[in-house]
Amino acid sequence: MSASRSGRTMLWIGPLLASGLIRSLRRLMRWRWLNDGVVRDLHRQQHPYVHAFFHDQLLMMTYSYRGREYGRRLAVLSSRHRDGEMVARTLERFGHLMVRGSTGRGGVAGLKEMIRHLRASRDAAFATDGPRGPRHVVQIGVIEAARLGRAPIVPVAFAVSKKKLSDPGMLSRCRFRSREASSCTVTPFSCHRGPIAA
Repeated sequence: MSASRSGRTMLWIGPLLASGLIRSLRRLMRWRWLNDGVVRDLHRQQHPYVHAFFHDQLLMMTYSYRGREYGRRLAVLSSRHRDGEMVARTLERFGHLMVRGSTGRGGVAGLKEMIRHLRASRDAAFATDGPRGPRHVVQIGVIEAARLGRAPIVPVAFAVSKKKLSDPGMLSRCRFRSREASSCTVTPFSCHRGPIAA
């Protein structure tokens, strides 16, 4: 089998297996959302926001998005590299809109498209530290998208815990935590925490 053919096969079967794994993990965990009133209020007002998370929390992040319950969709920025293609095809299986671009390739085009989604009243998701890092250091793109898209940033985190060691197959508990939304001011590169103007 040629390398290109095996690569195409992997791009077809990989997302199928990955989405199956994510759905299976979802069923094996007890879920709790903390402070999700922040995003629920935004959804009720049909106000778009930036769903911001760190790259190393991507695996289960699709379940942190509550907009489906309100008939909304999430646009997700994904890199144009091969692993980004795998992520994009996996997340499309969960109903997300995928936008391609990263700091290295197609970044400006991807950022512009994310801004268009925000202005069209769609929510937008960013891995704020990007695949290249540095780890847990927010890149400027997410802040610019929020500022130009006139949308608040809502940081979202995912955590899993077991209170004590247990037998294999025992359920784990996991939590999604949303923080107070930050609204970007018109001044370039500045944000302040506070309530969102309707």
